[in-house]
Amino acid sequence: MEPWSRSEVYVGYSNSTFQDICSLFEVNKIAYDYHVENQFSGMGRMQDRMAVTRENPDFENLYTIYVAKPDLKQAKRILEQANIQ
Repeated sequence: MEPWSRSEVYVGYSNSTFQDICSLFEVNKIAYDYHVENQFSGMGRMQDRMAVTRENPDFENLYTIYVAKPDLKQAKRILEQANIQ
C-alpha cells in the first residue's frame, strides 16, 4: 500500500488494541498496513550513562494502522461497532 493511498485508523500504544484491530480487519477482509515504532530505540548509549531509567515499558512501542482510502469508512464503522476508538 503506497503512503499516499492510505489513511491512519489507529495510532496508539496498546498492543492488545493493535491485535484486536488487525483481527477485525482480517475477518472483514479489509486490507491494512501497519508500522510499529520503538520509542526507546537509539537510547542505548544514554541508558549506559544513566544509573536508572524511568521509562514506562507500556509506552515502548507506538502502533500505527493504515487502510486504503476507499476502505476508510468501512474500517471506521467496524471499529465503532467493536467500540474501539
